[in-house]
Amino acid sequence: MLIAITGHANGIGAAITEAASQRGHTVLGFDLETGDNINDPDSIIEQVTLAEADVFINNAYAPGAQITMLQKIFEVWKDDSTKTIINMGSKAKYFPTGHNQVTPAMAQYTLYKRMITEELQRMQFYSKKQCRIIGINPGFVDTEMTKGINQLKLTPEAIADSVLWALEMPQDVEIGELSIWTREQ
Repeated sequence: MLIAITGHANGIGAAITEAASQRGHTVLGFDLETGDNINDPDSIIEQVTLAEADVFINNAYAPGAQITMLQKIFEVWKDDSTKTIINMGSKAKYFPTGHNQVTPAMAQYTLYKRMITEELQRMQFYSKKQCRIIGINPGFVDTEMTKGINQLKLTPEAIADSVLWALEMPQDVEIGELSIWTREQ
């Protein structure tokens, strides 16, 4: 299976890339660190389409571009029952405005994740489609992005295992949303 993923060089994306490769999948990665402009959705969608990828994992947090990539890959793949789109969301979408776990710097992130989740749900439930669309919403993950946040955190590898579990379900099984976080004990 050919898996295209944005943000493959670090954090969750790197863990997904590694786990997918270990399971025999081919990975086509896009990341600012490797010279790809993830803020240019048209270029990425063109490359994903030309490579005939089977899966698109919309992972990199890129305000504006991430939702545009989701919409554009959906338009290209919506009638193809062999394709799967996975959108990496966040537990942050559940946080009410002013919640004590959302720092002021995360407020925009939280609002954006809510917007992209609404778009994902519109695609899943209100449009005729054949491709699978899976939303994965991790809680805090031990990455560079959450370095200063004092919360229990999942490992990127745990998220990668969950993503691949959802992806490896039979093609006629669509996991609308999978939310994953640590449980305080």
